[in-house]
Amino acid sequence: MRVHDITLTRDFSSDDLKSISINAGRYLSEIILLKPDAVIDVKSLLGMMLSPLKKGFVITIRTRGKDEEEALDFMCEIMDSGMDSGMDSSWLNNAVPNGGEMAEKQF
Repeated sequence: MRVHDITLTRDFSSDDLKSISINAGRYLSEIILLKPDAVIDVKSLLGMMLSPLKKGFVITIRTRGKDEEEALDFMCEIMDSGMDSGMDSSWLNNAVPNGGEMAEKQF
């Protein structure tokens, strides 16, 4: 398990949250955001949309699984970036582990 605390330097729009959630699905690892008032599964689009991420919030990013280090690096890069909220979300597609194939969940 990998854990990293971060203070957000920008507000995240609903489009940002959607892109983050979709791209997080490319990792096999569990990716969780911990806020004082919420525990968010980053791969859950609904969870991401229901819990806004605003400038100044202190969050904990927790990853667990086969590619946890890569997943944590991905999340830290996104959360730490200073890109404005009107960004083109195509930059998120640069992190494509597992040969570019979506991770399959084991049930």
